[in-house]
Amino acid sequence: MKILTLKSLLISLALILGIVLTYHQSLVIPFLWNNENAIQLMTIHLSQKKYSMTVFYLPSNATSQDYVQIRKRDNTTGNESIAGNYERFQGIGKYRQLNDSLLEIILLDTASYTPRKDTVQIAIE
Repeated sequence: MKILTLKSLLISLALILGIVLTYHQSLVIPFLWNNENAIQLMTIHLSQKKYSMTVFYLPSNATSQDYVQIRKRDNTTGNESIAGNYERFQGIGKYRQLNDSLLEIILLDTASYTPRKDTVQIAIE
């Protein structure tokens, strides 16, 4: 009877820990896996905005494909937030600000046998 109780306790603790880690992933992940391998490709300065968009390339590793990450950076406070992650892309081509609230970026996949590109639009408001 005691073995069954101990087993149930361990399973319960594992489930609780899993729920807590999943719920607080945004707080835990930066401490476990930082982006020290991120390569800054460029910074896009937006007209008449107090922030800019920074484009990073993050190489693949044991748990994820390589990807391009676009971050929105407030130029007055320095705070950053992720605007988008795009797996299996290694760089960007052209970009343009469509209007006050939209940025268009052409993503490039140069690692595939047949190079490809894709166009994404990112809200900048």
